[in-house]
Amino acid sequence: VVGGHALATFSFGNAGTNADAVQLRDDAGLVQDTVIYGGPNDDGWLNDMGEPAASLAPSPTSGSSLARDADGSDSDLSGDDFVSFDVPTMGEPNLMPVVDPEDPDTGWVAPVCEGEIKLNEVMVNPDGADAGAEWVELYNAGSSTVNLEGWSLESGTSSYSNIITFSSAVSLAPGAHLLVGEELVSGVDVSAEFNMGNA
Repeated sequence: VVGGHALATFSFGNAGTNADAVQLRDDAGLVQDTVIYGGPNDDGWLNDMGEPAASLAPSPTSGSSLARDADGSDSDLSGDDFVSFDVPTMGEPNLMPVVDPEDPDTGWVAPVCEGEIKLNEVMVNPDGADAGAEWVELYNAGSSTVNLEGWSLESGTSSYSNIITFSSAVSLAPGAHLLVGEELVSGVDVSAEFNMGNA
């Protein structure tokens, strides 16, 4: 179950010359998930293991999102977990191919994942002008509903800044997606104002 609205200003970078990052913190301020994208990591962004990140998600291209190759899958290595999606899947499952050597036409499935609340997909560089079209998708890979009161999204181009703190009206059920986006993004669960700093 999702609901409620919040207003925030996002200041994400597009990793033009250096890695940038998005981070999710719980209501105690503990880091729950991080995606570090672009490169090089000259600012020394830390991965979820507290180490300078060497595994980096790709730089975002115009109109492409950075998404987990499977909803909620998390090795704590951004370069292993995130790929570029030419066709973003905001609010929908990230689908991965099933390869069966005896039946190559097995199609696509959304895999089962373990864990908790994850940064699942981000749009930091929409086609054309970015104003009004940026978004972040969260995913609950756990087995129980989580109320996100006090949880926050942060972004950074050289250091982290808080961009939104969720109210008690926002909860995320197991297997559900939460879309946080600007006014031009259809189907948002939480409204926000983003400013990701793309040229």
